[in-house]
Amino acid sequence: MVPEIRKDVVIKDNQKVPSDWETFRNSVSWRDITLGLVIPKLIFYISMNKPWLTTGAAVSIAWCIGVFAVQYLRAKKVNLWAIIGLGMILIQMIPVIVKNNPDMNFIASALDTILLGLIFLASILVRKPLIQIFAEQTGIRKHLPSALLMSPLYTRAWEIITAVWALTYILESLTLLLLVVHQSGAVVAFDIFSGWPTMVLLLYFTIRFPKWYWRRLISVEE
Repeated sequence: MVPEIRKDVVIKDNQKVPSDWETFRNSVSWRDITLGLVIPKLIFYISMNKPWLTTGAAVSIAWCIGVFAVQYLRAKKVNLWAIIGLGMILIQMIPVIVKNNPDMNFIASALDTILLGLIFLASILVRKPLIQIFAEQTGIRKHLPSALLMSPLYTRAWEIITAVWALTYILESLTLLLLVVHQSGAVVAFDIFSGWPTMVLLLYFTIRFPKWYWRRLISVEE
C-alpha cells in the first residue's frame, strides 16, 4: 500500500535527489569500515588454519573492542562495524572449538551471515534501520532536500533497503545450512559465490533504490 503523500512536502524541479555512485563513494565512512571490520577480519583470516589461530582470533577480537572503545570515548561515536566484526569473529571461532568436523566451517559461515540478517531485522523493529544509520553517519542528510527529510517516505526507503539486506542474508544462510545437512557437493561453490557477489548486488540496490523510490512517490512541485 502506497502511503499518503503530504501535499506540503514537495521537491522542486531544481532539487535533485542524489543517489548515484559518486555521492555514495564520497559519503561512506570508509575509515570506520576499515578500522572496525576489514582489519580485524583480515587478521582473523590470515591466522586461520595456522598454528597461531587462537592468537590471531584474540588479536582481532581485542582490535574490535579497542576501536569501539577509542571512538566512543574520544568522539562519543558508536562504530557499528566494530560490533558486527566482533560478532562475526566470535561465531567463526566455532570450528576451532568443535574440531575434526569440516562441516562446521560452513555452519559457522551460515551462522555468521544469519547473525547479520537478524541484526538488520531487529534494527527495523526498533525503528532504527541499520542502513539508514550507516548512511546518516556519513553525513548523507546534508545532500538531501529538507522536504524529503520531512517526509515519512525518507525512513520508509531505508526500512525497505534494510529488510532486503536482512532477508537476503537469512535466505542465503538457510540455503547453505540446507546444503550442509544434505551433504551437497554444491556447498563449497555456493559458499564462495554467495559472498562478495551478493554484497556487490546489495550495494548496487542500496545506491539505486532510494532515487527510484523517492522520485516516484513524492510529489514534484510544478
